[in-house]
Amino acid sequence: MLNHAFGCYLDVALEKGDVIKEPSHLLKTKRINIAIPLYALEQIDKYEKSHNINRSTFLVESALKRVGV
Repeated sequence: MLNHAFGCYLDVALEKGDVIKEPSHLLKTKRINIAIPLYALEQIDKYEKSHNINRSTFLVESALKRVGV
């Protein structure tokens, strides 16, 4: 029953054009501590809120794009 409900959700989400992200629990992660200028953090927060992502996702995607991955 749960598989059917999830399948229905996926069908509707895809029809609406929703982005379905890879489950984060499938990826190994490591918590790090970084220093970032406040003005940069404010700009990142504006972007991530308007694009419905979190800081970590933004920083990882940006870094990977920068290194060509």
